[in-house]
Amino acid sequence: MGERMMLGTMGEVLHQGFLLQEIREYGQGATLVFN
Repeated sequence: MGERMMLGTMGEVLHQGFLLQEIREYGQGATLVFN
């Protein structure tokens, strides 16, 4: 059970990191467009 929780947490962290990277890249693209 503890192992499953660890894997779930890792998955969440990776997922959040992926979303943040997407947002960052989108923000850079928007900056280029608006400037």
